[in-house]
Formats: sequence, structure tokens, C-alpha cells
Amino acid sequence: MIGGTSSMKRVRETYTPSAEQRALMPDVSGNSINGLGEQAKRRPTQIYWHRPEALAFGRMQEWMVENYNRHPLLHDIYRRAGDRGPRKPDAVAATRVE
Repeated sequence: MIGGTSSMKRVRETYTPSAEQRALMPDVSGNSINGLGEQAKRRPTQIYWHRPEALAFGRMQEWMVENYNRHPLLHDIYRRAGDRGPRKPDAVAATRVE
């Protein structure tokens, strides 16, 4: 190490989603959903972690939650980071209270 920096680059493996995951990908990209290249400013559109039926990536989100719930060892990883991570959403209330 010279001058406090390393001259070696970290090599990262490229992640390749499974065929099961790829089959759930929508025909639209997250960049298109969020307006990459658009001139007008606007809020981003949700891609994940909202009601699956309202999302282009909703089927993939459901798969992710199911996969997470099938692997209890993943639960500890997310708990150590502040009880984060995917979990089955609460049921929607039958009536709305204003």
C-alpha cells in the first residue's frame, strides 16, 4: 500500500438472476418507469415495496417476499440491520377510517 491507498482493484462477480426471477421481470425497465431522460421534473414511481397489484415489478416483489420467508437464515441478516427486509404485508383494512 502506498500513500494509504491500495493499488489492487476489488473484482466483483456479476449477479445473474435465476430463470424463475427473469420470467417475472416486466417488459418495462425501472429507468423507463422513473423517467430516465425525461425533461420535466416529477416524483419517481414506485417499483418495489408497495401493493404488488399496482406495480410493474409486483410479481417479482411477491416472489422476493416468498423466497425470503422460505429461508429463515435470511431473517437474522435483516434483523441485525435494524429489523429490515421483505415480509408479508399486513392485510388491507375492510373499511377506510378517515
